[in-house]
Amino acid sequence: MGHEEARAGAMRRDEQEAMKRLEMEAQAREQRRRRQQQHEDARRRQHAERCEMETQETHQRKVDAVLQLEQEAKEKQKQQQIEQEKRQIERRKLAAAKQALEEIHQLEKQQQREALARQQLEAEQQQLKRQRDDAVRQQIELVERQRESRQRHFQREVLGAVRSRLQESSERQLLSLEEHRSALVIVDEKAQRRTDHLTKWWRRWQRRIKLYKRLQKQKTIAAVLIQHAWRALVALRTLRQAQVKQQYARAALRVQRGWRQWRHRKQQTLMKNQQTLMKNQQNLLKNQRAAAAATTVQAAYRGYFIRNKLAAALASVTFVDGDEFEYDEVDLDAFLGGAPEIDDDDDERDDVTGPLPPLPRPGWADPLEEDEDRGGGGCLNTSPHPVVPHNLFPSQVDVLERGFCECLPLKPPAAAVTKASSSSLYKRMQNAIAHGRKGKKSNAAAPKQTKDNNNTTVVSSVTWSSSGRKAKKVNVPSLVDRLRKTTAATR
Repeated sequence: MGHEEARAGAMRRDEQEAMKRLEMEAQAREQRRRRQQQHEDARRRQHAERCEMETQETHQRKVDAVLQLEQEAKEKQKQQQIEQEKRQIERRKLAAAKQALEEIHQLEKQQQREALARQQLEAEQQQLKRQRDDAVRQQIELVERQRESRQRHFQREVLGAVRSRLQESSERQLLSLEEHRSALVIVDEKAQRRTDHLTKWWRRWQRRIKLYKRLQKQKTIAAVLIQHAWRALVALRTLRQAQVKQQYARAALRVQRGWRQWRHRKQQTLMKNQQTLMKNQQNLLKNQRAAAAATTVQAAYRGYFIRNKLAAALASVTFVDGDEFEYDEVDLDAFLGGAPEIDDDDDERDDVTGPLPPLPRPGWADPLEEDEDRGGGGCLNTSPHPVVPHNLFPSQVDVLERGFCECLPLKPPAAAVTKASSSSLYKRMQNAIAHGRKGKKSNAAAPKQTKDNNNTTVVSSVTWSSSGRKAKKVNVPSLVDRLRKTTAATR
């Protein structure tokens, strides 16, 4: 293949050189044709210029001959006129002489006048003659000047241009001859070079053929060696690929085994978390029920206690020594109005003045993601509510109520906070009466209680009954004094 390609490349190069040679020969023929055409055009131009010069010279000769003929005719006319004038003068003189002879005696005086007139006439005639001679002379001089100026112009411009053109044409002919001679020399040199080049190319081609045969043998030997090395390399590569595939298969089996184990652990932890969540929900329901029961019991007990205390206070008021009035019945609404004797400043200082600070409430998180973040192990905090501190509840609250309150949200509603903040017995009673009055009106317009509303009611009742401090004792003498003052004012 390499030998054929080299031969084809050499043939293409030969064809290209032959085409170039043919193009150069065509260009040389075209140049020779152009030079011949230029030489022929120059010869024609010279012939045309020579003919034009000859026509100009003949025309100039004709013009000069016509001018000379005209001048000679004018001179002849002038001479004839002068002769006629002389003849006329002579005739006049003869006539005058005849008249003078005849009239000598009669016209002596007139002779002088005639002589004077004659003299004047002669002077005029001479003057006229001089003027005519001067005019003729000036016209001849003008014609001579024009002829001389034409000859000078022809010699100065026309002859110089003709000579320069003749010289240029001769120089062009010489240059064309020199170019033709140089072209012949160049053609001979090119032919010699071509023969030398062909001989060199033939020798070089023979050397290349020998070198190509030698390289072909070396290439066959190198190809055999490369084939042996390539077969060994391919066998080694196939062995390494098989080993790598086995390693990949083992690694994939290990990854699959680890993935199954991790998935199994994940499912077990998820099931445990679901079980704990269900248990917490059941405990939450139990705690809600226990809290509702505890609320009803506490409300009944504290209402009974307050009613007994009020009854004892009213009974003590009716049997005060030294009292002038009799107490038949007491208006409880008027009795439970504003009490200026009670120190409200102390109560306000003891009350809780604002809502409790909220603690961070943990939200529900995906157990799978949490397990992945923790590395697949650990226990989840499934309680949806934060733990309430124990110091917010009294010591009388039982264990069930405390566990239920631990499951409730930390931040109670505004109504619960206000109830928890009213630690005095007076304010509790006043709020209870106000709620009792508004209960009937609000029951009709109250919306349905959802689960969240139920939770908030339970929380408010529990937090109302679970104050961290003991309630302030009622000052019975102050109540008695207040009752006496009000009844006295009414009477």
